[in-house]
Amino acid sequence: MSYLPIKVGKPGRPQLLGLGCACQAPARSALGIAVGEPIPISANASATSPVVEQIKDLQRQLNRFGPDAPADVRFLKEPLPVTGVVDMGTGIHAILVVQKRAADAFATYHDNTSRDVLAAANAGFADPVGFVNANLPDVLTVVTNYADAKGIAAPSLLSRLPVSPLVLAAGLAVGALLFWGRR
Repeated sequence: MSYLPIKVGKPGRPQLLGLGCACQAPARSALGIAVGEPIPISANASATSPVVEQIKDLQRQLNRFGPDAPADVRFLKEPLPVTGVVDMGTGIHAILVVQKRAADAFATYHDNTSRDVLAAANAGFADPVGFVNANLPDVLTVVTNYADAKGIAAPSLLSRLPVSPLVLAAGLAVGALLFWGRR
């Protein structure tokens, strides 16, 4: 995926917002990305709610910036736990990625939107958890697109399983032994 330069248009008309997305957008978030209805985040969100799944996706995407990432975008020494809760580690690392993406874009295009995103990310350090919760869809989009643009390997499908691959393999082996043991 390649990023496109930013062009600002009138609200409601097709325009390029952020880097790389052409869309119909009457509204823009604090990160300069087209937004629809905000997703409310509550302390009562169930373990299977869309918000919790988005947080888990964000944590998986942030893990792409771990020890195997290129040196200029390696933000994690070890993977973050995929819990579905925005903790301080998730918040700070998400802001670091957003900040790096905005700084790279501003260095290339010298545009106001990248400058505004950079300023919003810098302000987000005052309350990283609150910033990520308030801008979750945008932060997830920026982190995912930046990792893709940098060519960092996507998280495997096994990372989405609720159990570890080793436990899954052991369960399959036991099931196979029981199935073929009765013949």
